[in-house]
Amino acid sequence: MKVKPKEAYRLLGTGIKLDPELVYDASPAENLPQFTPGLIYVHECDHDPVGVLLREGEYEIIEL
Repeated sequence: MKVKPKEAYRLLGTGIKLDPELVYDASPAENLPQFTPGLIYVHECDHDPVGVLLREGEYEIIEL
């Protein structure tokens, strides 16, 4: 799916950022033990292989 964060996010201690003006690839974070519906893993973060978890309400779905 393609998502757009509702606000800017920065993963502390890294150079990873999410820009609310950009669209990112994401998937449900179903493999996590603390998974709740709406929790997603954003794959592309500023061309870094490490991703970011976002909760429902923190992103807008652009494309499924």
